[in-house]
Amino acid sequence: MPTLKAMALRCAEPQILLCTVMDARRGEIFSAIWRMNPDTLIVEEIRPARAESLDDFLEDVTEPALFAGDGGIKFAERIRGRLGDRARFAQPGRNLPSAEEVAVLGREMLLDGRADDAAMLKPIYLRTPDCNPRKEKAE
Repeated sequence: MPTLKAMALRCAEPQILLCTVMDARRGEIFSAIWRMNPDTLIVEEIRPARAESLDDFLEDVTEPALFAGDGGIKFAERIRGRLGDRARFAQPGRNLPSAEEVAVLGREMLLDGRADDAAMLKPIYLRTPDCNPRKEKAE
């Protein structure tokens, strides 16, 4: 269950694009675009999550949008400079996901008949992890 989706649900409002942005370091962000379905109140993916530059991401934001995530906070001035009045930002306390949103998303999965085997869960990486395992020294 993606962190970016839980963030979108945390700050979701109908009738506005939801942009979740996490600082990925190395000049990149992890980002996705969502919209809340006003009939079902379910957050639907508009553009899948990816690792990219902030400038590349902002090219896909062509309408008023609500930004959430630590990247929205860190890059707020750059986002405002590019989008002007079309950019809004999540209220403090609504920028990061909470266990409540993760539970809601898990419930949606169960109601849809989708369940994961907890022992088989693996992280979804949007790029190669920064850490490198140590090589053992030859003796």
